[in-house]
Amino acid sequence: LGSFSGQLVIQTLAKAQSSFSENIASRTASIGQGDMTLTVGTNSYAIAIDGANDSLDGLATAINAADSGVTASVINDAGAYRLVLKGQSGAANAFTLTADSGAPTSLQQFTTAAMTTGQSASDAAFTLDGVAYSRTSNTVDDVVTGMSLILKKADPLTAIAISAARPSETIKQTLADFVTVFNG
Repeated sequence: LGSFSGQLVIQTLAKAQSSFSENIASRTASIGQGDMTLTVGTNSYAIAIDGANDSLDGLATAINAADSGVTASVINDAGAYRLVLKGQSGAANAFTLTADSGAPTSLQQFTTAAMTTGQSASDAAFTLDGVAYSRTSNTVDDVVTGMSLILKKADPLTAIAISAARPSETIKQTLADFVTVFNG
């Protein structure tokens, strides 16, 4: 990395989708047995609810076992329970959970169509010296060679001056110290 300076404007930050169900009285009571499909981007994952995992906890465990990048948690909300789903950041990681044909209507309450979306999946959008970029993460290390940008706050009306310089004096001193020790 040589010297660099530029103007960074962050329009939006990358965000992960989150969705949550309505309150459910029990995390261990039956929710109904059937098949569901979790779709993340263009990939689909089968989620089977049977006698061994017929509960809110079982549904969360089945979703997590699919290893789709979506994590499921059961949270206590004032004595009742909610299923919370969270994906990975970036618009391409948006997800849906649907009940398959033949699944009991009781599973419909856990589809993303019935759940509340707390946050939608989105990409980071920013410009550097007027050139527009979009990334799935708020850590950007492929725009300026040798520099990693960590996007923390979106403000499309504010340009942030960024700069970097090679620490040549430090490198010179380190080499001089090495030579002194080596020849010492």
